[in-house]
Amino acid sequence: MQVLFIGQNPSAKNTDKSVPFVGTKSYETLKVWMREIGIRQTDEVRYINASNKVGRVNLGDVDVHPLIMALAEGPDKILCLGKYATKALKLSLKQTAIRPPVSFELPHPSPRNRALNSKSYVRRCLRLCKEYLTK
Repeated sequence: MQVLFIGQNPSAKNTDKSVPFVGTKSYETLKVWMREIGIRQTDEVRYINASNKVGRVNLGDVDVHPLIMALAEGPDKILCLGKYATKALKLSLKQTAIRPPVSFELPHPSPRNRALNSKSYVRRCLRLCKEYLTK
């Protein structure tokens, strides 16, 4: 299965700018989530940033070309990490005829995301994501 993760933008602490989150606490959270939702080592996983701007971003910062190119590769599943990534995906889709599979929005795995303080919320999101991945 090909899974495309769409992230928001690289952290200043990101040690590998080609992979969102690497070297951050968000990446550690994302790795745990990937195990819990059943993404395996044999799955082809790709990561892309909706924007390469570090720090606060708005939709005007979205770089749609790399997103469109990633969508053209035909991922089986698309996981957006947060609301910004979901909005960036929708913005990109308006500019192309590509119709990828329906995406799923996970919460952003940042430790700043207070919604993650609710263990039941996280469990529910991961359960729904796992269902999305197995359909």
